[in-house]
Amino acid sequence: MMQARDRTLRERLSPLAFASLAALLAIAVAALLAWQVAGFPEVLEVVRHPQFWWIGLAALGELVAYLGYTLAYRSAVHASGGPKLPLRRAAALVTAGFGAHVPGGGFSGDLRALRGECVDDRDAAARVLGLGALEYALLAPTATAAAAFLLADGADVPLSVTVPWVAAVPLGFALAVWASERIDPARVDRLPRRLARPAGSALAALALLRGLVVTPVKHAGAWVGIAAYWAGDIFCLWAGLHAFGAEPTVPATILAYATGYIASRRSLPLAGAAATEALLALALTWVGVPFVYALVGVVTYRVFNFLLAMPMGLLADWRSRGRPLA
Repeated sequence: MMQARDRTLRERLSPLAFASLAALLAIAVAALLAWQVAGFPEVLEVVRHPQFWWIGLAALGELVAYLGYTLAYRSAVHASGGPKLPLRRAAALVTAGFGAHVPGGGFSGDLRALRGECVDDRDAAARVLGLGALEYALLAPTATAAAAFLLADGADVPLSVTVPWVAAVPLGFALAVWASERIDPARVDRLPRRLARPAGSALAALALLRGLVVTPVKHAGAWVGIAAYWAGDIFCLWAGLHAFGAEPTVPATILAYATGYIASRRSLPLAGAAATEALLALALTWVGVPFVYALVGVVTYRVFNFLLAMPMGLLADWRSRGRPLA
């Protein structure tokens, strides 16, 4: 019994260790960038006179993002005959998935949690991948529209940033539609097992997303929720930049946000600690934000988006049936 208690204690403490590591990595990278790139005197000058009401709005935006993702998560998982999660359970999974205590990223935590809710492992994997597809089904076209606007407006943004969005996203969507309509799942099942399982899950995820697209009214919760998530999270970044004097346009902020993240933070190990701070600040400079303002704005955004999410994520993890979610 004592060994079982020790094992349970270790299981509960390991997420705290990973969360602490993620926080230290994020803080270390931000400090290194401030020292080596922006310059500490310049950073201190920028942060001397913050506009606190913008910081309050940034916090409000992140709250909207969490509420929106919870709505989208619950609706997307329930689509096409999936389990109907209680609101409290969905909120706990979302909060835990955004924490930095999951080494493999929030989606790995979602997969483990949904295995007990879905028909089988393949169904759970399809729903997790479908949720990721839903995220980019809205963000990618929005970023493409922002890139096209900046391109047409003659904004001082490198073509290497705008053109790939305008050219690649429509092609990617066309390929996804073709795959969901033309590829026979039975043929996928005949592939070698190492290929069949991920390919089958990806195909099922596309089918799930197609169902959400074809019947948007029926699945309004998924679309409204994911729209609220992206709007709230991007607004948090935009407000964080304005709090210290940077004033990027909305299209520029959207394009920098989508370019800097590359992948959703739920899919990145340790919630994207370290990588996100560097890439997002760099992407903002590509749309015209001076690096010192970009760095301070990103750090402000990550306080709400990352650091303050960790205690909530850990608490949700600990309360989930007495064991970690991932």
